This record gives sequence, C-alpha cells and structure tokens, in this order.
Amino acid sequence: MFDTETAWGRALTRLFQSHQHTFNLHQHRQNIGHRADPNEDDFAALSALTDQPRDRLEGRGEKLFHEEMQSEQPFPGVREFLAWAHEQDVPVAVASSSPRRLVQPFLDSHDFSPYLQYVSYADNAVPPKPAPDVYLRALAQLGVPARQVIAVEDSSDGLRAAAAANIPCICIGPTDTVPSLSADPHLQRVYDFRAAASFLRSHLLSPLRLPPYTAFAAGIR
Repeated sequence: MFDTETAWGRALTRLFQSHQHTFNLHQHRQNIGHRADPNEDDFAALSALTDQPRDRLEGRGEKLFHEEMQSEQPFPGVREFLAWAHEQDVPVAVASSSPRRLVQPFLDSHDFSPYLQYVSYADNAVPPKPAPDVYLRALAQLGVPARQVIAVEDSSDGLRAAAAANIPCICIGPTDTVPSLSADPHLQRVYDFRAAASFLRSHLLSPLRLPPYTAFAAGIR
C-alpha cells in the first residue's frame, strides 16, 4: 500500500549518519520483506558499533521513519481500489508484519481505516511473515475461508505467508521474487498496484466467486 522500505532506508541512513557510521543501503534492499531477529537487525548492528542501547536506537529510528513517511503517498491505484471495494461490499483487510504503532498512523492519516474491516498486526506474540499467523488471524476475525480470499503481496516473506495460509496471491514485482513459487497456479504476477487492482476487480465480480470474497491489501512492513 505504501513504499515503506524506501522510507526505512532513508531513516536508517540518517540514524547511522547521526552516529558517524555508514548504513549499508544495498544490503538493506536485499533484505526487503524479511523480518530480522532483534538481536541481529540494523539497530543491533548500530548498537554494537556505538554502545548505545538497541531499544533507544530503535525508538529514534522509528521517529525518523515517521518523519520520512510524511512525504510518502500510497501506491497509485490503492485509494481507487479501496473506494471500489467499499461500493461493491467487498471486505478488505490488511495483514502486516509490523506492530500497530508503525501501521495505524498511516492508515488513519490517509483515511483508509473506514475502508478496512480488519487490520492484523505482528504484535502481541503474533509472529511476522513468513509465518502465516497474521493472515490466519485476519481470516478468523472476518469469518471467511482462505479459498474466498485474494492476497496482494510484494515481498518473498509475504508470498510465503499467503501460501502457508493457502490464500491465492497476486505478486507485485518481478517474476524472480520467489523462484520456488513461480509455477504455483494460485500465484498471479503483476508489476504495480494498478494492475493488481484491475485483476482484483475482474475476479472479485466473477459470477463464479463465492461471496463474500475478501481482498487483502498487504505490504506495509
């Protein structure tokens, strides 16, 4: 829904520079979509370099992230799709690998919350993707089976989480994002959210679908 990874890259670059260290942005981009162990993540790495407590660095990093996100806009097509789904009574949910404090402010600031029936966060002991828990919890809250859902993902861990939850998925990105899933008949590949929205509209209104059909908008880190 948002390009959060670019914002995180800028925030972490600023954080490392504030401590006279260089952030490895190339490595960060290679790890997009993967949730690192807190003992091995970027904040832990900077903590080892500076002797600053990891939690303090994480708090500062999140503040910088929020600042960087002020200039980020939703992906083209997201707002239009949410309005369309609302008009068609197609319930939409978000399944995120991030805790509430990093997700809800942006959903609220862009007035997306009224269009969402549920937001599933990776907090309160719910593990992040590639574990399927954020999807399974959303399915349970909405009361719909996986076969009546279409997921939208843009990372390898997100695709694996949807697959583990047995949810058909649209992959936004190149065909080599997850090579092991390339032949999966339940995986449709497109290159931006507008193409994903077009696919969703055509399939969610198919006369063969079993209502209610739920579209998951996923992709917030």
